[in-house]
Amino acid sequence: MSNVVSFEEFEDEQEIAAYQIGLPRIVLEGSDDVRLFRSYWFTNLIDSFEFVEAADIVDGGGCTAVQEAVRKSKENNIPAFGITDRDTFFQSRQWASLFAIDDVAFSAAGSGTDLYTTLRWEVEAYLLEPDILPAWLRSHSKPPAPPAVSAKAVEKALVECEQLLRAHRYFATAHHCGVSVSDAFCCNTPASKLVEKCNQALGKLTYDHSIVAEIDAYVDAIIEAAPQDPARRLVWLLRYVDTKRLLRRLTETFRGDPEVRWFLAEMMRAGNVRPVEIESKLLEVRERLAA
Repeated sequence: MSNVVSFEEFEDEQEIAAYQIGLPRIVLEGSDDVRLFRSYWFTNLIDSFEFVEAADIVDGGGCTAVQEAVRKSKENNIPAFGITDRDTFFQSRQWASLFAIDDVAFSAAGSGTDLYTTLRWEVEAYLLEPDILPAWLRSHSKPPAPPAVSAKAVEKALVECEQLLRAHRYFATAHHCGVSVSDAFCCNTPASKLVEKCNQALGKLTYDHSIVAEIDAYVDAIIEAAPQDPARRLVWLLRYVDTKRLLRRLTETFRGDPEVRWFLAEMMRAGNVRPVEIESKLLEVRERLAA
């Protein structure tokens, strides 16, 4: 008889959480991350891990809280491993790590025995799988797009990604100057005008021009290294583009419901599609903890 518990046996997330108590912890940055891991992507691993938000263990949120929650868990003799978003390097203004092209160098900067930093900007970026995007236009836009339009979903998303990447000269410089830029900033601006609008906003800041030159150099290198195939290129650029800002813009471009994340998550669950990168790390952690 198998000792693997079927996800369908649970009534709700509370029952899953109760079952997971006593298992090794996977500590995540936020409650939405926990929902994605527990209810959509890794239901096959609920018998192996307790997926938990850092704020449930320690005060605060983000990367620092994840690290602290892992430490506190281990102090209490609970095996734990943390997963943080790539954008932690944006928050800490570590541009070389944020825009690193070499995966080995990036992992050395952001991962370790008890911590893994995702290759993509944040966990939500793994919802934007190229094979899933056409369903957004077919089923979740208003009105639903015809096949000829939905087939171009990846190309449309790629245009938005590339323009947001080129606009990093403003977003990164503003952050360096301590200026917060809302996700809603220029979300209605056509992609062809986005960089121009951001450059206008940049001109209103007082900043060290060497920062812009540095960011531009990183962006040029990323674009040069990006694959030419549209689907692979999109996946590559999802490493370097603010996911929440991208989702806001795609919602406008696709004329969709603002809250599309759970639709995309359900499409992945129904198709048995999971982020391979993250699943590989979880399986590696499971094997290590079982040793």
